[in-house]
Amino acid sequence: MKVKSLLNRLGTNSKGTIIVFSGKIFNALFMYTTLAIIARVLPVSLFGTFTFFTSLVAFSIIVAKFGIETVTLASIPKIKDKVKYQNTISKLFLLLLITSSIVVTVLLISRSYIDKILNIPMYKEVLLIVVWTIPLIAFITFFRSWNQSLLKFGNAIIPENFIRPFAFFIFAVFIYLAGLDSIYYVIIAYVISYFIAFFIAFCVRRELMSIIRSNKLKLTVSDFNNSLQFTLVQLLNQSVKFSPVLVLGFYLTATEVGIFRISQQTTILAAFLLTSINMVFAPTISLLYNEDRIQEFSDFYIITTKWTLIIGSYISMIILLNSDFLMGVFGKNFQEWGVLLQILAIAQFINASTGSSGHILLMTGRQKLMIKLSLLQALLTVIASIILVQIYGLIGAIIAVASGVILLNCLQILFVWRIFSFHPYNNYYFRVLISAFVVYIIGFSVKEVINISFLPYFVFSVVLITILYSVIMPLIALNGDEKHFLKKVFGMKEPSKN
Repeated sequence: MKVKSLLNRLGTNSKGTIIVFSGKIFNALFMYTTLAIIARVLPVSLFGTFTFFTSLVAFSIIVAKFGIETVTLASIPKIKDKVKYQNTISKLFLLLLITSSIVVTVLLISRSYIDKILNIPMYKEVLLIVVWTIPLIAFITFFRSWNQSLLKFGNAIIPENFIRPFAFFIFAVFIYLAGLDSIYYVIIAYVISYFIAFFIAFCVRRELMSIIRSNKLKLTVSDFNNSLQFTLVQLLNQSVKFSPVLVLGFYLTATEVGIFRISQQTTILAAFLLTSINMVFAPTISLLYNEDRIQEFSDFYIITTKWTLIIGSYISMIILLNSDFLMGVFGKNFQEWGVLLQILAIAQFINASTGSSGHILLMTGRQKLMIKLSLLQALLTVIASIILVQIYGLIGAIIAVASGVILLNCLQILFVWRIFSFHPYNNYYFRVLISAFVVYIIGFSVKEVINISFLPYFVFSVVLITILYSVIMPLIALNGDEKHFLKKVFGMKEPSKN
């Protein structure tokens, strides 16, 4: 398939693409700002407690969702029959209700035992409040993936990525201005922000209730098997993020947990952008593969990987050049840990360089392979965390996480090449790499030459990198069809031929 026709396919979803990217960026920036506010409201140890619970929720929600997101994206686009469509929605809802209830029950029952083995202040008390975010997030995810599968990207993104972070930000500002330094206020605000997002997402898809009433809710073993495979993959991926938090909570203190989570949260913008690309193009990936249009599938993979690299390298570049400033936003106690961001930024750059290879394996029925690959990553991360944290402390935990990310992405792209006999690397891909390297050298050189404080340099470097990317990438790394596509997406007029 020619590049131009593929770009036209992308162009049909260009508004959705912009909404998804905007939502992910908005969410990441507002959550980063909100975390910075909370870090200045709470003592360092209680801030660590808060970030521990956000990690616990992120891990628990994988089990509660039970692979619903991926199952929905993979199955709904293929369903043409209305009855089967409604039956599938009903089954997914029932499955989600069961699994989220089980997760909440297990966490509540085990809270006394877990409290004894972790160095996390107020674990039992805070858990009683924060645990209710789990079913809320599970159903928000269900509504999002449902809308995504129907290409309703605005409905999918706005409740979770615009309204929820903005509401939490407003609550955090109020807590800060009112001088309310109790962790309970922060946790309650956290839960309420998710309830608001859930309520709006439910209102958008309020036909769910009529669908449920008109269908008999009955689950089969195959329903659980399909979801279980996706859940295991996601659970293993999330364990890579959560296991170092547990290790730090066991060997060190809540303070180190807080510093570690800040570094993760700061670099998560790059990961969010990769996720958003998967969200936008997952239905197309599934469609091309199921219709056996392998050449189009290959071309689509090449184009999306290049754009993933462009966007991911841009974010990684900003983090690499401003790591001390970005950590210092949370307070002077955090500024010295900029090296943590640099290590994670390099790992995210490698993650971006492999594109949607993992998602391709998932969307083409290779769930068992992804389970094995994710298990290898999780084992490496857990073992490396236990060993390296005792030797190097926080830096050891970050090295363990980065190593796991790099290993998984290398294995994923190798298996895509082995199974499908194609890869995303071509002349234009390497032009992107060269362009990114040139931009980094210029940015690093400017940083070494000029002597200005963190904030002015941060603003200057973001502007500089943006200008360099805007000039160098189109000049070196983009072909004519891609330039035309960008003009179409952003509403730019083509120059007159007369």
